[in-house]
Amino acid sequence: MRKAKKKNDKEKEKSQLRTKYKIKMEEDRAAEQKRLRDEELKETNRLQTQLKIEQEKERIDSLEKEAQGLEMVEQELLQKLQSTQMMEKDAFAELEKAMIASSENRRHKFE
Repeated sequence: MRKAKKKNDKEKEKSQLRTKYKIKMEEDRAAEQKRLRDEELKETNRLQTQLKIEQEKERIDSLEKEAQGLEMVEQELLQKLQSTQMMEKDAFAELEKAMIASSENRRHKFE
C-alpha cells in the first residue's frame, strides 16, 4: 500500500508540475503578447507623432511663404503710395504756381 501511495503521490506531484508548467507557459505567452502590443502601440504613436510634426512643418512653410508674399505686396503698395504722394505733391506745386501766375495776371489787368 505504501508503494501505491508513493506512486499516487508521485503522479499527483507530476500533475501539479504539469499544471504549474502550463500556467507558467500561459503567463509567458500572455506577457509576450502584452509586450508585442505595447511595442506596436509605441510604434503607432511614434508614427502618428512623426506625421503630425511633418504636417506642422508643412503648415509653417506654407504660412511663411504666404507671409513673404504679403510682405512683397505690402512693399509694392508702399512704393505706389510714395509715388502717388510725390505726384500729388508735384500737382499741388503746379497748381500753386498756376494760381500765383493767374493772380498776378489779374492784378496786372486791373492796374
